[in-house]
Amino acid sequence: MQTNSTYLECPIGSMNASDTEAMWVAVHNPSSLDLFSMQVAIPEEMNFNASVFNTTSNALQPVKAEKVCFDDHLDSGKKITNCKLEV
Repeated sequence: MQTNSTYLECPIGSMNASDTEAMWVAVHNPSSLDLFSMQVAIPEEMNFNASVFNTTSNALQPVKAEKVCFDDHLDSGKKITNCKLEV
């Protein structure tokens, strides 16, 4: 199994910062342990709001999300700024 480590390995890597489409990310936790946060790789120049689906009200509700950026490198050795949206 392979995991994505930078936004360039995800579909968002081909989006432009001017794109106004909503992006939906579904997260499933197959673990028997409850997890209360997740990370999504995003480009430095993009910002997103995050929501969770409330199964009681059957509606999306806003949640706190913070963009954290750091220096990273690709397998080729090229240096990039990689960001994660921590939700």
